[in-house]
Amino acid sequence: MRLDLPDGEWVELTPRLNHAQLRRIRRAAADPELDSFSEGTCAMIRGWLLHDVDGHLVECPPPAVDGIAVEALDNLPAEVVVRIGTRALEIAGGQPDPKGSGARSRSSSPARGSKSHLNSGTPSSSPIMAAGRQPTSTPHRPTS
Repeated sequence: MRLDLPDGEWVELTPRLNHAQLRRIRRAAADPELDSFSEGTCAMIRGWLLHDVDGHLVECPPPAVDGIAVEALDNLPAEVVVRIGTRALEIAGGQPDPKGSGARSRSSSPARGSKSHLNSGTPSSSPIMAAGRQPTSTPHRPTS
């Protein structure tokens, strides 16, 4: 998918994510050490004709299966990177899961509610209350 930019520049973005690209985007979103915007943008870049802030041509590295290296963006004008990234997010946001799975796991069942507070052998400073609508807290008066 081609994104045309001013002055005849352009960027080619993948129109459909492969599994490696999706993994890269998810990993970046979960890791605070990674720049998730740049990682997601680079996961989707296939090629470009772009210039740096001084007007020199910036070669696009050949993409790997999960996109290009983040460092390839370093010499590009910031507004160009933001425009590319914004378009990449629009494309990626409408993508189905490439594994074809839903958001739910079939291998695990929902967690059951805890009943440990009902059968603990350890005394508590809080009284055990019957199920139902109750005040959220009551003052505790120590006994001597």
